[in-house]
Amino acid sequence: MKKLTKTLAIAAIAVSATAAQAQLYGEIGYSALKISGQAPIGKVEASPKMIGLTVGYGVLNNVAVEAMLGLNAGDDAAKADGEATNGKMKIERAFGLFVKPRAMLGANVEVFGRFGYARTTANTTTPDASNSADNNGFAYGLGANYYFNAKTYLSVNYMSFSNKDEGKIDGFTFGLGMKF
Repeated sequence: MKKLTKTLAIAAIAVSATAAQAQLYGEIGYSALKISGQAPIGKVEASPKMIGLTVGYGVLNNVAVEAMLGLNAGDDAAKADGEATNGKMKIERAFGLFVKPRAMLGANVEVFGRFGYARTTANTTTPDASNSADNNGFAYGLGANYYFNAKTYLSVNYMSFSNKDEGKIDGFTFGLGMKF
């Protein structure tokens, strides 16, 4: 019984220490992306836009876990080998789960990395047809947050959502975040 009491006491201290470090936060961001890949007509590129919502939870002082949802915020005219086409490309949706190591550089600046899994659905539309393609797999990024106060911050980051032989989706996100 004495060992059980000690074990429960140690577990309670460990859980409360972890909970004290935990921090829930949310971000909304605007992403300027680049989609590129090979097609029968040559190398196809476009620069669609995306609005993203991220919810994160700091499990330790320097590590958080995040879930991200991205939705279309604008399509872009597709180019094949640098020449204009009659097609448009957009991101229909994106989902991601990430681990986010982070470190404070002074009182107001935080730098972070992000790695995990992302699934994106891109759509190409021409006057004659529409085609959607799913890309999923390893995703990574780097970024920084600037804190206006203890709860509100501005974020900028680069993310690679997909980097495969058949296509690449990456870009920069500018966002606003808040800790709860």
